[in-house]
Formats: sequence, structure tokens, C-alpha cells
Amino acid sequence: MNRTFLVGTIILLIGLTATMQASDSSVVMPRVVDLDTLVSEKTIDVTPYLVYSTADDVALATSRFDSTWRKVEIGTLGEGIVMIPHWRGIGWFRGILRSSSSSRRLSLSINFFHAGASELYVDGRHVRSFGTIVDSSHHTSYNPQREIVVLDPWLFRSDTPTYHHIAVRFAAEPLRADLGTSAGIGFNMSVGRTESIVSSMISSISKFDYSSLIPLGMVIGLGLLHLLLYVFDGRETVHIFYVAYAVIFCGIDVGWHVTMTATSTSTIVFAGIILNVFWVLVFSVALLLITQVFYGRISRRRWLVVGAATFIVFIVAFIVHGMATWLWALWIVLCTLEVGRITFTSMGKGQEGAWIIGLGLLLFTAYVLTWFTTVYNNFFSIPEWSWRVLFVVGLVSMPLSITVFMARRITGVNRSLRDQVTRNEELLAEKLVHERRVVEEEMRRSQLELEHERKTRELEEARKLQMSMLPTTMPKSSMVRVAMAMHTATEVGGDYFDYYVHADDHVTIAIGDATGHGLKAGVMVATAKSHFQTNAKAVSHEDILRMTSDGIRKLQLRGLYMCMGLLTVNGRTASWTAAGIPPVLHVAADGVVTSHLVKGLPLGSPSSTAYETTSFDVQPGDSIVMLTDGLPELFDPRYRTLGMATIEECVARHAASSAHEMVSALIDLAEEWRGEQSYNDDVTVVVVRIAETMPPNVT
Repeated sequence: MNRTFLVGTIILLIGLTATMQASDSSVVMPRVVDLDTLVSEKTIDVTPYLVYSTADDVALATSRFDSTWRKVEIGTLGEGIVMIPHWRGIGWFRGILRSSSSSRRLSLSINFFHAGASELYVDGRHVRSFGTIVDSSHHTSYNPQREIVVLDPWLFRSDTPTYHHIAVRFAAEPLRADLGTSAGIGFNMSVGRTESIVSSMISSISKFDYSSLIPLGMVIGLGLLHLLLYVFDGRETVHIFYVAYAVIFCGIDVGWHVTMTATSTSTIVFAGIILNVFWVLVFSVALLLITQVFYGRISRRRWLVVGAATFIVFIVAFIVHGMATWLWALWIVLCTLEVGRITFTSMGKGQEGAWIIGLGLLLFTAYVLTWFTTVYNNFFSIPEWSWRVLFVVGLVSMPLSITVFMARRITGVNRSLRDQVTRNEELLAEKLVHERRVVEEEMRRSQLELEHERKTRELEEARKLQMSMLPTTMPKSSMVRVAMAMHTATEVGGDYFDYYVHADDHVTIAIGDATGHGLKAGVMVATAKSHFQTNAKAVSHEDILRMTSDGIRKLQLRGLYMCMGLLTVNGRTASWTAAGIPPVLHVAADGVVTSHLVKGLPLGSPSSTAYETTSFDVQPGDSIVMLTDGLPELFDPRYRTLGMATIEECVARHAASSAHEMVSALIDLAEEWRGEQSYNDDVTVVVVRIAETMPPNVT
């Protein structure tokens, strides 16, 4: 069993080996370029149709195709012949052209873009040389230019399809592809109608690419600006970092143009290495620049890390083949990520203007990614105009954003300094004005103190006058017991209370409320007292109110009026007349409260009015409550009014209490209701209790 398995395995390996050899020995043929296509199209790119051989023999221009030929992959020549495996500096490239009666009427040419030394053959006949190839590994004349080779009409005279061999012997020294120095080495060939190719060549020659000068000119200008800023203010070291960044950036631009236009392989090698060195340095300096911009200083640790990493990248890249491109790309990515981290961290901390550098970084990153995917690796293609816009915007975005950020910061500092100077001037002016005002205030304060003392004396005299107009004792009558309390909102209040005891021992009680406070209110109270004391003995309630209203109106105190109520208790009958005063409350001994509201205009109103009187029976132990509107309209801390309903509930609860106790209950209710709130109006409460018997008079 084991022997059979071994024999079978050996036979299988021999078969696979034979198959691989047969595959390796298969003939590789180029794809045919059909020139009849040019009837409808202007040009055909021949490069993808070619096959190549790394041998060097002129017989290869017409020899048969065999297994030594290899297919040319799309993009290989565009990136440089040195990218072809086993390239030894020279090789042959072959293609087949097919013509017929359709293409023989056309004038055809070969558009040959060449950077190296080469020889062009058509059907084995040497047509043109570009540069001079000395031997199989070197060339002496490096000739980067675009050439047009007009194909002879005799090639296409036959009406029947004919096939023509086109061959290129090309020489370019082997270079290290990982150093990125293959730019511009190689050739590209297309066939097309002569007028189209000539027109395209003339257009490309006459067209100068000004877009490459835009970022270079801007960076140079900005670099000079920052150099001058550093010269005038050496403390801002961020400017010198920017100058270094600008110098290296210019070196990149110069190195790029050298690699594209040099006529020497050694020049291309040197320029390519310097170009990549500058790319690494520009990102290292950009990292240090961003650190200085946002942190204000560069720590010793960051200096060591950036410097050591840059040095290691250079050493490893030049010693280890195949590592340079990846190391440089890795370092560029790491620097970009660190710059992004610093920028977006500063934006997250709310640093003013950090978003400007963040925007520049995003545009630059978009440019680098697009360049890497389109130019370097051919992942996808974009229109030429969009590439030019991205090229200019991408290269300028970072240096321009840093300059805008720094200009914004410098402008902010200057604005702050100007504002500070202006503020100091304003403070000085304010100080002088303040000192003048202090003197004026002292003089005004002295005058106000004198005026205040004078007014205080006058108010005190007015208060004493008002208090003197209030009864010092309660009425002495066998029919009623009277209690009264008054709280004024100002020094001189506008509330009024008085009484008159008639000869037959019945009592008339007056309560009033003048609009406003102060001296004018005091004058109105005095007027009301005068009329009441003069007329209470002889005339009715209505006449007292009418005469008092006439007297107040004659005083011509504009906007001031007097609300007033008169209550007469004669035996078991009570009479109530009111002029704008709250209703009188009749509290029965059993707690039933009856409100008696009599309407009437306040005293002193412009028009005369007739006042009405209501009468009601009272029983022993009943109470009659008179009050001004200051109590029901009293505010609590939430500016809610007390209201008549609450007052009625309070007096109902104290129906069995004495007059003094009921007054105290109402005052306690007012104090509890207002809390920390001050009295917003004068409050006067009068309670008249009907005597159950007729004891001796009490105060």
C-alpha cells in the first residue's frame, strides 16, 4: 500500500513538472493593433499590446516569438522599465500592427514619449535612434523628450490585410525602485493619425503648467513673511519652524522637477533620493511646527523622539533594500496622525482658531491619499482638471492654514493690546469722572441729609398731627364695646377712624381711607375729621358724606379722594352708609356672617351723588366689623390677595370673642398672610360688639 502511494506521488510530481515546463515553454505572442480603428479614433495606445525580452540581440527585431518573451502589464512602462522583473538595463519590446484598405488612406505617425536611450525598428528596418546605446547595460545619451515618427505610406499600400512588426530597443540603468527614483524613466508609444498627434504635441509643448508654480510661490511668499516676523520678534520661534518648512517644501518642488527633466541617470538618482529625504523632513518639521503652534514649546522628549525616528528611517531605508518606500510612507502617516491628534485635541479643548488648521490638515490629507491612490498605485483615475485643483489646494492648504491661524492669533493679541490700552484710557477717564462725582456726591449727600432731616421733622410733625386727630380712647357707651387697630404703610397714612357718642348714648362711628399717602392724605383726613365732628350731632349720614365730599373737592387735590363709611348703633338697630368703602360684616353670636355692601362714589369725586343707607337689626353678643381695603387687598409673598372670604371665615371662628380679641385675630391673620412682605397699603380694623347687658361704660 505504501509502495503504491509512493509510486503514485512520484508520477504526479513528474506530471506537474512537465506541465509547468510546458507552460513555461509556451510561446508568448503580442496582441495585434488594428490600424483600421483609426478611421473612427484619433490614437491607439500601443504600450499595453507589447511583449518584452531582457536579451539584447538585433535579431530580436524580426525573430520568431518564443517562451523568452513576456507580456507587458498595463502601467509597468508608465512607472518605469526598472520596475520590470530581472531588468538588467536593456531590453527589446515588440508589437504587431495590422493594416488594410481602410487604413492605407490615412497618414499615420508614432507618438513616442521617451526617457532613456532607444532605437525604433519597423519590420526589421532601423527607423530612428534616441540617445546612444553603448553596450548592453549603459547608455551615454539620456534623452527625455516627446518624438513623432511618421510612418512611410509604402507600409500600407496593399488592399489586403498586412501585418507589420514594430520593435524598440530600450536602455535605462537599473535603479532601486524602493528609493522612488524611477520617475520619468521609461517610454510610452501610441499610433494615430498624423494631424491629431501633431496637434496634441504642439498643444503640450505650448502649454505651460502654471498650476505647479502656485503652491511654490505661495509657500515662498509666506516663508519670507515669517522670516521677517522672526527677524523683528525673535521670541516667536514658531516663525523659524515655518521658514524651515517652507525651505524644505521648495526643495521638494525643485527635486520633483529635476527628476522629470534631468538628462542623466545619476542626476535622477540623486534628485530622487533628496526628494524622498525632503518628504520625510517636511513632515517631521510640520509635526514640530504644529506642536509649537498649539503648545507654545517643544519638550526635550519630543525633540529626541522626532529626531531619532527621522534618523532611523533614513538609515534603515538606505541599508535595507525594499524597505525605503514603506518606511517613508509609515513615517508620513504617523506624523500626519500625530498632527491630526494635536489639532483635533486643541479643537476639543475649545482653542480659538484650531479649526482652521484642522481644515487645512483635512485638505492636505485628501491630497496625499488621492496622489497615493491615483499617481503612485493607479487604484483609480480622476479628471485632469480636478487633479490640478486638488494639487494646488492640497499643497497650499497646510502652510496657508498655519499662516492664517498665526495671523489670526497675532491679530487677536494686537486687538487685545489695543483694547487694553483703550480700557486703561477709559479707566483713567472714569477715575477722573468718578473722583469728580465723589466730590459732587458728597456735596449732594450733605444737601440730601439736610433735606432728609427737614422732611423727617416735617413727616414726624405730620404723623403727630395725624395721630392727634385719632381718638385716644374708645367710645364709652352702654350699648356697644369698640376696639380698633391701625397699621400705616408710610410715616403718614391715609386711613381715618373717629366716633361720636350722642346724648342718648347711641354711637356713630366713622372709618375712612384716603387715596395715596403722605402729607396730602393727611390733609384729607383732617378735612374729613373736621366735617364729621362738626356735623355728626345734627345731620344724617348722607348729609355728612355730601358736605365732606364738597369740602374735599374745594381743596382741589387732583387725583385724591376719600373713601368713608358711617355706622350708627342705636339700641338694637344698626345703620350703615358707605362711600367706596368695603362692606361691613355683621357677625351674629352663633357665627353667621352677613355682608352689607352699600355702593357709593368716593368723597371728592367730580360729580355729586346721592349716598344710600342700609339698616339691619342686631342682637346682644353680635359683632359688626368695619375695615379699609388695605386688609382684603393685602399681598402674601406670592402676591396673592387675602380676600373677603378669608376675613369672613376668621371672624366667624371668633364670633364669641370680645371686640379686642376679634381685632387681634384679624391682625394676626394679616401678619401671617403677608409673611416677609411689607404692608402695601394702610390697614384699619374696627370691631363694634353689641352689649349683652348695659354695664357701665368701659374703654
